[in-house]
Amino acid sequence: MSAASAPRKGRPWEVETVVAPASWASALVNGNWSGLQADADDEAACRAWVAEQAEEGWRVVDVKRDENGDAEDAWFSSSAGVYGSPYSGADLLNYVRERRAGA
Repeated sequence: MSAASAPRKGRPWEVETVVAPASWASALVNGNWSGLQADADDEAACRAWVAEQAEEGWRVVDVKRDENGDAEDAWFSSSAGVYGSPYSGADLLNYVRERRAGA
């Protein structure tokens, strides 16, 4: 069972899908920032995005998965900067984020 489908207790949870750079997957989902250490600009952009999400009570819990439970494929966009990337062109991925309702 993925974190996104794990049962929750207490207040209801809001769950939604957001788009962000695929290069951030390990940091966003697993808290492992080692893959971003070689690219200071990408790491800084990811940390800023995570901080913005946290201010609104959101946290990423998984990548979006298909009906078989497999992670959806990333896709290239020449408008990646719109989704937080420090680069105009980059691979993007759908992520699942959650927060407590009313946060």
